[in-house]
Amino acid sequence: MRVYQQTLAKAGAALMLASLSLPTAMAACSRSALLGTVDQFLEGLEIGSASPLQNIASNFEYIENNKTINIVSGILGNVLIVDHNRTIIDLVACATYTEVISPRSVKPFVLGAQIRHRATDNAVFLIDTVVSTTNDWLFNATQTLQYVLGEHWGPIEPAKRDSRETIQAAADAYLDMWSNKSAIAAVPWGSPCVRLEGSVYTGKGLPDDVCTPGIPTNNTQAPNSARRYVIDETVGSVNVINVFEHLENAADSHEFRLEGGKLRYVHTITVADSKKSYPGLGPAPPPSAPDRISIRCALDTSSVGFGIVTTKTPSSKPAVIPSRATSTGSFAVRAKDLTPRSETNKAGSPVSPSPPPAVRVRYECCTVLLITGVLGSAN
Repeated sequence: MRVYQQTLAKAGAALMLASLSLPTAMAACSRSALLGTVDQFLEGLEIGSASPLQNIASNFEYIENNKTINIVSGILGNVLIVDHNRTIIDLVACATYTEVISPRSVKPFVLGAQIRHRATDNAVFLIDTVVSTTNDWLFNATQTLQYVLGEHWGPIEPAKRDSRETIQAAADAYLDMWSNKSAIAAVPWGSPCVRLEGSVYTGKGLPDDVCTPGIPTNNTQAPNSARRYVIDETVGSVNVINVFEHLENAADSHEFRLEGGKLRYVHTITVADSKKSYPGLGPAPPPSAPDRISIRCALDTSSVGFGIVTTKTPSSKPAVIPSRATSTGSFAVRAKDLTPRSETNKAGSPVSPSPPPAVRVRYECCTVLLITGVLGSAN
């Protein structure tokens, strides 16, 4: 394992050097090509095949949970219902990171995927994934999805964006806490700040929410090594795939969002046995569930079936969102008050309420709300 960690560490160092290379590399990196590959990857997840992937480099490598394997032996060998995906784009490193949540598949999954391209021709040379499922650390895909839908990862105004260096420094300070006590003070803790550790949430939707519950108290543990970064300044986000050495070399993904130089969100995916006790591991953060979900969104149901959703607003007056319509607005509802209403088909005849169809939507820095055929995109 040590030799493998050294290999990953060298790969991580090479990726960092590549990201700092000539400005012409960034100019050659195509945003549309990067997002096209994300679409292909998501399509592959939905059909359980790597066949949709195109423009693959001759030296292509697939890593899953810190192990190089044949791509068809990994997550793309499963058929997933993708209920959530969110992508950040790094035009400097010519890479993307995509968060995927799939609670309704035959086997539920939460995964993160870094996809790296050559800047010269945009060929894909590496897909690096962390894939968690039942019995992994604090895993509950349904609960994870619930929390994610209440968050806002939209673009940050250009004048308020943090630099790549600031964003990466915050991530490194956070990941250093296990092996360096002074790193705790170096983390730019924000307020509010919430951490989604597996499926456990530290926030309650309050302005004084903090990310510190459950941070390590033993700061002399093995480090979090072999870090690979994808940074998107437009949304203040960095994803770091790494090796949690203190958790028996567990594969781990940490994604951070900074707002105004301070931590706002932390998402973790860790492939470690949730039933096992690990020496030196701090307590898991106490669970909490916000009873309100704030949704700032532009609703676009044009590509999603038929049906309407009734939301009970604070004034108790139902807010009906018709299908096949586009509207904008801002409202807050209790999650338990989202109730399905009867649907109508194209001819206007009523049909029984049914679960929403499996709809894949690739989107950037926004959240999909899919309830009885209504798609909401939170911006």
